Amino acid sequence: MIKHLLTLIWNQRNGNIWIFLELLLVTAMLWVMADSLLVDTYTYRQPIGVDTQHTYLLSFGLTDDVTEMDLERNNQATQDLLQLIENLRQCSEVEAVCLSKIATPYTYNRGWSGLMPVEDTASASYAYRVRYVDLEYFRVFKVRDKEGRPLYDQVLKNPGEVVLSETLDEIFFPEGSGRTQREVKWGPKSTESMKVSAVSAPLKEMDFDTYQPTYYYVWRTEQDFLDEVAENDIRFYNCLFRMKKDYSQQEMEAFLQQESERLQVGNVYVSSVKPISEYRADMLKPRLDNQKKKIAMVGFMLVNIFFGIVGTFWLRTQSRRAEKTVAPGIIPRRTFPVGSDFTIPADLLGKYVVSGYARYVSAGLYLVALPDYLIGFLSVDGRYDLLGYPNSGQQDYPDESGRNIAL
Repeated sequence: MIKHLLTLIWNQRNGNIWIFLELLLVTAMLWVMADSLLVDTYTYRQPIGVDTQHTYLLSFGLTDDVTEMDLERNNQATQDLLQLIENLRQCSEVEAVCLSKIATPYTYNRGWSGLMPVEDTASASYAYRVRYVDLEYFRVFKVRDKEGRPLYDQVLKNPGEVVLSETLDEIFFPEGSGRTQREVKWGPKSTESMKVSAVSAPLKEMDFDTYQPTYYYVWRTEQDFLDEVAENDIRFYNCLFRMKKDYSQQEMEAFLQQESERLQVGNVYVSSVKPISEYRADMLKPRLDNQKKKIAMVGFMLVNIFFGIVGTFWLRTQSRRAEKTVAPGIIPRRTFPVGSDFTIPADLLGKYVVSGYARYVSAGLYLVALPDYLIGFLSVDGRYDLLGYPNSGQQDYPDESGRNIAL
């Protein structure tokens, strides 16, 4: 049977080659788009390492123009900001408040800095993503360590200024490296070493990004923050906070109005509050639109393949419909023509031939040969063999009176 099918395909090779080329091209395009779609979907479903629900970015303004060169005013503005944050922390609706620099999720406010293990003998350090934060940052975003425990508790009980992400920890201190001192430094010429306090879960900037080596530089005390700000402009820093429940825009405006007196201290005042969810929506919109296009294209390719196969089957059967016509007045036997000498009953055909064909013939042969195979089955008058060619012998058919009529 397989030999007959291969002969059939070979006899119709001029038509089948285009079918194969078309299916090959469409399948290749489908594979490329489906692969990209599946990879993006998998990456999107991986956690980014921080919980941004009910979190907000507080933008503050200064009533007077303060520059980093005006150290006295800058230091006073810093004290006012710290007092404003303390006032915000005392509000019953607020769960946690923190200060940070280049650490706000779903924004392009990012930075990189060199870091390397103390025991590393390399002559150069690599730049990694850095986030400057205070201790409360880990409560605001509910950051977890690599075992899934709250990172705030781990950093609080372990000394050290640096928290590595799991990705960076695997680079600095892989198993079997022999490095026993969990200390890092800024570069090969740096004489200052810093202890690694904890290891956080893997971190990435947004949902469609892959995990990247990242570390936190932690301000453990208020004085640490003041020392940091003394060398920079206070406006480079961000205030982030978490509410105990989700607030709508109207509810947040009402909250700010209610606490307006407490949210202005000296030269510093709250200018606006925006939920991190809005930053996320703005950041993800182009990528989500691209995902929808990929899904549409994959669906289009699947429809192409489906109609290509069905259409090929339909056209090839329709083109030979005349060969399946039974002569008027003739009652055909339900037999399957094999040659000029004998026929196979249809029940045996369905039980043995078709079932064996479905089990042992490959899907490619099945799709190409099925139309003509079915045509041969439908040519029940026995005038055509399996390959669709006229039978050379005669077949006797009984008429209504039982007499045989030779064709």
